[in-house]
Amino acid sequence: MKRLFTNLLAVLACVSIAFSLTSCGGSDLVYANSHDGYLNIREEPTAKSSIVGRMYNGDEGATDLGIVAGDWMQVEQRGVVGWVHRNYVQSVPSSPVLMTNEALSGVWVLSNWWNADGDLNSHNPYLFFEDGTYAQADWSGCLRYAGKWSMLEGRIELEQLYNMATREKEREGKTIIVVRENSTKKLLDSDSGDVFYKSKFISDAATRWDSNIGKWSKTLFDRAHGEVSAILN
Repeated sequence: MKRLFTNLLAVLACVSIAFSLTSCGGSDLVYANSHDGYLNIREEPTAKSSIVGRMYNGDEGATDLGIVAGDWMQVEQRGVVGWVHRNYVQSVPSSPVLMTNEALSGVWVLSNWWNADGDLNSHNPYLFFEDGTYAQADWSGCLRYAGKWSMLEGRIELEQLYNMATREKEREGKTIIVVRENSTKKLLDSDSGDVFYKSKFISDAATRWDSNIGKWSKTLFDRAHGEVSAILN
């Protein structure tokens, strides 16, 4: 009987250890590694589910709860429990994206000098849109090329896909732009060394492009976005 009791205690100890291991099996941290700097945490394991939080690239991880559903995994961060796509997480801290989609969105002009009035004098504006598309225009404001951009670890990749002038698909090599710290107003073309500066929109709502100061109206910017989206999306 004593031997049976001892064996029973051993079995219970093993069960207890096994239970502890199962409970802690999902306690590892995972980190976001997304091209736009953050990863949405969703209520259910589907891209159409409500967003309940965000994981930002960097060294703040989320706890892996050890539950998966297809390509989704359940995590907990700051008391928020939800689902993230496994393609955009990793087991080590990621490099933070130094510029968000929102900060990049707008008109950027390629120029290395300023005019006498202190405004940019440029002939190569780039229009970046939050949905990952972009357009390049000429000095007159006419759209010349359209494509898609992606951002990861301080680099922006531009992939030219369409010639707006000829209305034809035109795939070119990727252009790399480097994002530097505190650079929400300045980018650097890693190939040519040219500098991009972010331009402010013209204060009035006129549909025009002022080539002398490198500024667009918000109306014209939104119209260009609609044209590019219709082609690429």
